[in-house]
Amino acid sequence: MAIALKCSSEGVKNALGTVFQSNSILTTTQDFIHFTAVKSLSNQAFGSCSHLTHIIFPPSVESSGQNVNQHCTRLLLWISPPNYKSGANNTFYNCRALKAIIFNAITPPSVPSGFFSYRSGRFYVPDDSVEAYKAASGWSSYASSIYGHSQLAIDYPDYYEQYIHIYD
Repeated sequence: MAIALKCSSEGVKNALGTVFQSNSILTTTQDFIHFTAVKSLSNQAFGSCSHLTHIIFPPSVESSGQNVNQHCTRLLLWISPPNYKSGANNTFYNCRALKAIIFNAITPPSVPSGFFSYRSGRFYVPDDSVEAYKAASGWSSYASSIYGHSQLAIDYPDYYEQYIHIYD
C-alpha cells in the first residue's frame, strides 16, 4: 500500500532528509517522482523502511548518501534517474530481496567499492552503455551482473513495462 504524500514538491528542496527513515508504512517512493527540486538523497534517507519494496528516485537526483536504503529487507526494485552521477557506501546493505537495480544514466555513475556491498540482484543499464559500465572503475568487478535494459524486459517484463520509461 502506498501512502499519500502530505507535502508539495516545493517543500522539498535540494536534499531529501531522513524524514522517511525507519518508516513501516511506506511501500514505494514512486510518488517522489514529483519532487523535482531534490538533488541528493541524504545518508539513510530510506534506511530501515521495513515495508519498502520499490525505490524510485526523483528525476532530479544526482547523488545519494551512505546507507541510503540499508536494511530495506523487502526491497525488490531500485531505480535511479538519467542524471544520477554518484552513490556512497552501503547503498544496498542488507537488501537481500533485491531483484532489479536499474540505472538510467548513459555514463556510469561514480561509486565507491562499498556501494554494492551485501546486495543481491542484477544491474540493468542502458543497452548502449553496458560495456562502459562493465569497464568503469568501481563497476568492473560486477561485470557479470550488468545487463542492458532489454534484458530487463525478458527477466522482469512487468517491471520493464511499468518503469522503464518513468523518466521520459
